[in-house]
Amino acid sequence: MSELNLIITKQEDLKSLIYQWLDEHPHFLFKEEQHQDQKKPMNRNEIAEYLGISPVTVSDWMKKGLPYRRMHGRVFFMKDEVMAAMGSFNHRKNSFIKNS
Repeated sequence: MSELNLIITKQEDLKSLIYQWLDEHPHFLFKEEQHQDQKKPMNRNEIAEYLGISPVTVSDWMKKGLPYRRMHGRVFFMKDEVMAAMGSFNHRKNSFIKNS
């Protein structure tokens, strides 16, 4: 096992190194939070806000293949499933017009 010796003379230098490392590794701080967030079901309004679209567009995309689940008569979305499907389902307006 290798040994690492680090000598820092100023508090500002240490802060600078820490911030630099965190800039290069942002997932380190938010990994667990993001993982838990992916597993939380989202309603139509929440997924619309997350994707930056309207709830009406979400309904349209559901008809085109956006994955969703029904629980007790309500519609829910799993963020990880939606993001995985974004590249594979036909949700673009131009594609929709060409196919109609």
